[in-house]
This record gives sequence, C-alpha cells and structure tokens, in this order.
Amino acid sequence: MDNSARITKVEVEVDNVKRDIDRLYGAIDRLREHMDKGFSEVRREIAVNTRWLVGLTLANTAMILGLSGRLLGLY
Repeated sequence: MDNSARITKVEVEVDNVKRDIDRLYGAIDRLREHMDKGFSEVRREIAVNTRWLVGLTLANTAMILGLSGRLLGLY
C-alpha cells in the first residue's frame, strides 16, 4: 500500500470514530434526560413520604403526651 491509500484508510476510520462519538453523545443525552425524569419522580415520592413521616411523628408525640397526661392525672 502506498501512502495515499493508507491516509485514505485512516481518514475513513477517523470519520467512523467521529460518527460513533456523535452517536454516543446522543445516547448519553437521552439517558441523562431519562434519569432526570426518574429522579424527579423519586424526589416527589420522597417529599410525600417526608410529609407522612412528619405527620405520623406529630401524631405519635401527641398520643404519648396525652397518655402521659392521663397517667399522671392531669385531666
């Protein structure tokens, strides 16, 4: 093979690599969007669970205080 044939072969390989890199960037962008959507759903669920946790903690605290008051004869 002479030099021009080798250069042509290298140029074709470089073009193939560039095309593959562009496809990978596109796939990474799509994956990032998908993950962002998934994480937004997880954040929303965490917010709901946190509200439940706070509500249940307040209810348990009120119950314990009420039972303690009843046992101590405060009412």
